[in-house]
Amino acid sequence: MMPWIRCRSLLLAGLAVAAVTFVPAPVRAAAPSDQARFTEYVVAKLRAAMPGAKFTIREPLVIGVYDPDTGTATASPERVWRYCSVNSEAACEQAIGYWIAGIKAPPVEDRKVDRSKIRAVVRTAKVLADYAVQLRRPIVMAPLAGDLRIACVIDLPTNLSYLGEPDLKELGLSQEEAIALGIRNVAANLKPLRDVLMGDPDDPWGHSDGDDYESGRILLHEDLAELSQAWGDRLIVAVPGTHTVLYADGRRPDALAKMRDAVKVEMTHSERAISSTLLLWTKTGWEVIPPIRVTIPPAPAAGSTARRSRVSECGPRGRRRGRRRQHRASLPPCAGDRALSRPPS
Repeated sequence: MMPWIRCRSLLLAGLAVAAVTFVPAPVRAAAPSDQARFTEYVVAKLRAAMPGAKFTIREPLVIGVYDPDTGTATASPERVWRYCSVNSEAACEQAIGYWIAGIKAPPVEDRKVDRSKIRAVVRTAKVLADYAVQLRRPIVMAPLAGDLRIACVIDLPTNLSYLGEPDLKELGLSQEEAIALGIRNVAANLKPLRDVLMGDPDDPWGHSDGDDYESGRILLHEDLAELSQAWGDRLIVAVPGTHTVLYADGRRPDALAKMRDAVKVEMTHSERAISSTLLLWTKTGWEVIPPIRVTIPPAPAAGSTARRSRVSECGPRGRRRGRRRQHRASLPPCAGDRALSRPPS
């Protein structure tokens, strides 16, 4: 078991003992566990928070929203429901509050776009597509690796508002310039990795925790070069939630299996889960690790040229060449096995 998972398990166990000792009866969460009743519970809170809007329950965990200022949209509290099902009442209520704050349209004066408030974040393509439909405008984003995308948000006092393409004109920036600015702003506000990386330096596991922008640490590609070098250029990372990045030494035969287990645990308890995708740090960018892969091959020796490159292995249109040769039979499919370029700087 990884050190940080073990520590958290001990902490949870201690809290559980404390709860049995000092609480005479179990405390039930205010939010219902049933999907339909949970949706009704959330809608009641939405109506209280947004009295001028109208809400329709289309199906469990799917809510139609009509706001006179922003128009019609669809919202789903599914991720919040999953979070509430395994967390405390207080944590659940806080997550619902965050979700409602994201639905509410901020005041016009607070929504004013300021370059200093632009931040780059990591999200999945599906999440951003859903938000684009909800906001009824294209969102500024760019590919990162696999299902992950780089998006820009405006850091407001009460929530994060996604930067839309119409905002670029007000900023006087292109999409590439806005993303590069967001990455620089994130870098300026994050502490150095060596100051926040948790774990024994000799241990092949680690994690860093912080605020909503901690997951953006994987956008600072060069900042992870030292850790990757220390682990033989086999650094594996994952961003299971907005507040956390997981790290592992891919030279260990059990690295991928343990990382996948850790990601599942983190995503279950994260208020804003992101992705279970595992990434391998390379000098040219992030490489997606396919789910079927069980180990990471050793890094090429310094100054050497790999005998078979990914392009020659996969050939045109992702077709692998020479599949009849026995020593290639264990290689994973080409799909999802390509290295992607690093974020803009």
